Amino acid sequence: MALSLTCKKLLRLSVSSRYFFRPCSSACPEKKGLVLGVYSDDECEGLELTPAAEKYNQKCQGRLLEQIKL
Repeated sequence: MALSLTCKKLLRLSVSSRYFFRPCSSACPEKKGLVLGVYSDDECEGLELTPAAEKYNQKCQGRLLEQIKL
């Protein structure tokens, strides 16, 4: 059951992030990406960001964590 909850959260994140990101295939010939991590405990609803994700979350004024919690 915890796995399905995590999958639902990821699905909601991918659906909601479509509206904030747009492809830049014509603007930037080299492909770049950003991979960020989140830890979740099955027993509690809290999330813990990896150090890289925490740094990115601070740079974007907490919007990353806000989108994950949707």
